[in-house]
Amino acid sequence: EFEKEVVMAMETEAEIQIENSQAEQGKVPTAKKDVEGEEPMVVRVGSICIPHPGHKNGSEDAFFISSTKDSFTFGVFDGVGGWSSEGVDSGEYSRELAAQCKAAREVQGMVDPGEMLQLGHQKTQVLGSCTACLVHVNMSTRLARIANLGDSGVMLIRGGVVVQATPPLQHQFNFPYQLGCAAKGAQTDSPEQADQFKATLQKGDVLLLATDGLFDNCYAEEIAGTITDFMNADSTYEVEELAAELGKRALDHANDPTYNSPFAKAATANEVKENPMSWISKMVKTNRYVGGKVDDITAIVCCIE
Repeated sequence: EFEKEVVMAMETEAEIQIENSQAEQGKVPTAKKDVEGEEPMVVRVGSICIPHPGHKNGSEDAFFISSTKDSFTFGVFDGVGGWSSEGVDSGEYSRELAAQCKAAREVQGMVDPGEMLQLGHQKTQVLGSCTACLVHVNMSTRLARIANLGDSGVMLIRGGVVVQATPPLQHQFNFPYQLGCAAKGAQTDSPEQADQFKATLQKGDVLLLATDGLFDNCYAEEIAGTITDFMNADSTYEVEELAAELGKRALDHANDPTYNSPFAKAATANEVKENPMSWISKMVKTNRYVGGKVDDITAIVCCIE
């Protein structure tokens, strides 16, 4: 896992230069050299968002990417689908929280993802709930700071393997921590409960931020292998295409009823844990959980060069 942060302090940047059009195209500016002789850090960013085919209002996931002259910030937010049964757009809260967290970065100048999440939650006043995961990278210090609440997450791929990953934060199986607007009647966890981590990035690293639509359908080894093979096949690769390839892998698995997905494997393990006698009976009948999990799939890929 990433190194967990113990003490978090409010930080701001005196000069904010928002270059969203560049960030959305994956063209994040390089940082100044902060150590004599050290090469400047270059980051290329790509993203993909594939909606669940059954969501009439589009994806219930939301995300943002924001950059300045020497940093970038991104976040993913997974709307809780159960709100649709109450006539509520399950994606509205995730979109609004994403917008408010982005404003905390761009307008308030916050660089602490935990602080962004707290302010974003405070200002999101619509009905619904969602998970949240934010990352801020200082390109001068090469430090990535992460705040994660729920079952989205971050992976750091280095040398073709996943060297660090955030654990899911769940009350129980398939019941992640989530934020909502208590004033509108939603139950909510607290943004202060978010796990917070940090990691120092190196040239060649790939930082992946995604919702559970990716992680429930692709194992870590496949994710790392897909990224490494894609990058090795063409040195002029586009990061958007790499993100799209990850999304395609997850979508293919999600629609495969015979695939022993990470979600199916976790469901089986949970069944054994919660109902051991029932599981013995199911084993006798050779039944088990199989298949992918159809869901919104969102991923942001950051390549450090």
